[in-house]
Amino acid sequence: MRKESITVNIWQGIIIILSIGMFYYLNNLSQGQIKFLLDLYKNTVEIFFGNWHWYSEYENYYVGSYYIISEKCLGTNIIVLIFGLCGLLKIDSFKGFKRLLWILTSALLAVILGVFANIIRLLSSVYFTSYAKFETMHTMLGIVIYLTLLIICYVVLKKMMNTNGGDVSEENI
Repeated sequence: MRKESITVNIWQGIIIILSIGMFYYLNNLSQGQIKFLLDLYKNTVEIFFGNWHWYSEYENYYVGSYYIISEKCLGTNIIVLIFGLCGLLKIDSFKGFKRLLWILTSALLAVILGVFANIIRLLSSVYFTSYAKFETMHTMLGIVIYLTLLIICYVVLKKMMNTNGGDVSEENI
């Protein structure tokens, strides 16, 4: 094994450890942190639909008996998946300090794209609140949105790798 491939493997291990840590942290937020983060989703729904939400520590945000915006709506899993995908897929294209910058960029990109995907999912789901199978519709919508986002991230990162010389030739493997 070359020294460079060992270094890349170490950085990949760091990204995996950071992903596990991010998963644990995001799934163990305090009520205050959850309320702060859910405000973004609540405000977006209020802007688009004019529904006013009330906060309850046990139900998070809710609109009467129609629907609840709870901590499950934070979309922590997709944020961790995007971070892992972005970090692991392109880390070998950088050297030195740029690898650390890429990890930070991957984390920021994961949060931005994760929040964007969750807002789209939430806004789309409001239309189905009166359906008897709302939870099934909400889950299916989430799967389609999240899978589409992961595929787009993968394609864009692969395209970036092909255009700037990363991971294309046998020399870089």
